[in-house]
Amino acid sequence: MIHEKIIDGLRWDINKLKINDIPTTKGIYCYLDKVTLAIQYVGSAVGVKGLRGRIWSQHLNPDYLESRKEKFSSKDSEQIKKQIKKNGKIVIEKSAFRKNLARKHNLTPGVPCLEFLKENFLLVFFPLDEHSTEKIHEIEKDIINNLAPKYNIRNY
Repeated sequence: MIHEKIIDGLRWDINKLKINDIPTTKGIYCYLDKVTLAIQYVGSAVGVKGLRGRIWSQHLNPDYLESRKEKFSSKDSEQIKKQIKKNGKIVIEKSAFRKNLARKHNLTPGVPCLEFLKENFLLVFFPLDEHSTEKIHEIEKDIINNLAPKYNIRNY
């Protein structure tokens, strides 16, 4: 199974990662605890920009923040209290992974949350361009259901 390959896959130190290290193909990515190597979050990237778009442009972009109040929930109250603003609007973390990190660890949106990610996690990704979007989502769901990563809170 692919989740067994994750543990043995190439682990990237996020602090040393460069944009061109990440392929633009579809695939699965995982964040692992730097100490235990336990899988902490699993995601899929099936958009036009693939893994690079999801990982580099979203997870590792300190400005990838949400300002639409309809996207805020009571779980985001601590982020909202920090009053971080972008273009004059209060923001919270936008990506599911960083949002869950901020909620669990009471992190400030943006750079502080990203720094926490860089300090505590390694990245593993698997290009799966030959697979359909549906198959990639099926693999992601299977890994989440089997391993119950700490920061994947959506139930399948």
